[in-house]
Amino acid sequence: IDLSAVENVVTAMDIPPVKGDGGGLSQRILIKTRNSDGDADRFDTNFVALDEIAAEELVKREVKLVGLDGLSIKKKGVKDKTHDILLRAGVIILEGLWLKDVEAGKYELLCLPLSVDLDGAPARAVLKSIKH
Repeated sequence: IDLSAVENVVTAMDIPPVKGDGGGLSQRILIKTRNSDGDADRFDTNFVALDEIAAEELVKREVKLVGLDGLSIKKKGVKDKTHDILLRAGVIILEGLWLKDVEAGKYELLCLPLSVDLDGAPARAVLKSIKH
């Protein structure tokens, strides 16, 4: 979904209803924000992230994976439970995506994380267009 107009944090009200398979909700959501319009080689301390209520909304919608084009899904310097809310519900988090040239729509996501014994790992994420 394209939320490039969001200035600071993605809230539950910013997340549109997304039609998907089965229950009418998409199980995997990638969120494009203004983060992808910046310089990929420079860290923007004012990056767009999710707030706790948005995380709770994604859990309520039974999302299995959420990806964001920020280096963290949580706002820098803010003490909240965004990560905890998603991880406790079993939601996979993809951070640091580069979605500059990606239009909103349906894609096949291939995500290949390194096999390391940590709570997170670098991954190569690739989107493949789905032809209808």
